[in-house]
Amino acid sequence: MFLYFPNINKRLLLILVSLMICLTSFSIVTCLLGHTRLFYGNAKSEPKQFTTYKSAQDNFSFDYPSDYQLEVHNFHGGEILHHISFREKETASHGFFQVWILEDDLESFLEKSIADSQNSYKYFDIKKKELSGDEGIFWDYSVAVGSGFFKASEFFIKRNSNMYRLSYFVPEENWDEKYNEIFEHMQKSIIIKE
Repeated sequence: MFLYFPNINKRLLLILVSLMICLTSFSIVTCLLGHTRLFYGNAKSEPKQFTTYKSAQDNFSFDYPSDYQLEVHNFHGGEILHHISFREKETASHGFFQVWILEDDLESFLEKSIADSQNSYKYFDIKKKELSGDEGIFWDYSVAVGSGFFKASEFFIKRNSNMYRLSYFVPEENWDEKYNEIFEHMQKSIIIKE
């Protein structure tokens, strides 16, 4: 199809066409470079904005990414006092924050949990991690889910007769360093008032 503009100066038309070609070329190159940076992992991800969740009793709080969906679940009469789940909207990345009643020693409880687990793990690392001067336990592992694997980060800390648990799960094929940064921010933001 040929466009005909009888009243337009040929020189002006040539300038407009040249400008359109330059803009189109620039857009294509920008697009290709952007995809190359993402493919090689060199692009700097946008900084995440966080929102603070505070319990109704105001005895604990933590930050979560502002663009995640948050849902508070009520459990009555069991060992889990609070369960707040969060989910990234675009991927299957999800997690939760829980408060448990726990009279036992934290390390013994977690060792028993691992021993009783029926899950299949690719790897499972455990280390101690601090929160506001108190020692907690950090788990980093990859667990089989269906036909794939999820990378998991979990942090546990005990105060008095309560255990606080932050868990975050990301499909391995989606995982990159930004998820570590998100978990680190969430873990460091936990405030427990007792």
